[in-house]
Amino acid sequence: MAILSYKVRFLTPGFLGDAKQDGRWRTPPFKALLRQWWRVVWAADHGFSGSVEAMRYEEGR
Repeated sequence: MAILSYKVRFLTPGFLGDAKQDGRWRTPPFKALLRQWWRVVWAADHGFSGSVEAMRYEEGR
């Protein structure tokens, strides 16, 4: 298994806490933020006129 390390800085809220308001690193919220911003950038690169199917195809590559 390959292990990759990245240094990440949040510019938007990360919402990484749990129900007790403890800051805990959870993968799903982080992945959701990456996916959301990837979609914003993809849409901007395609003039906000690309199809959802094309976006999802590129996202899954």
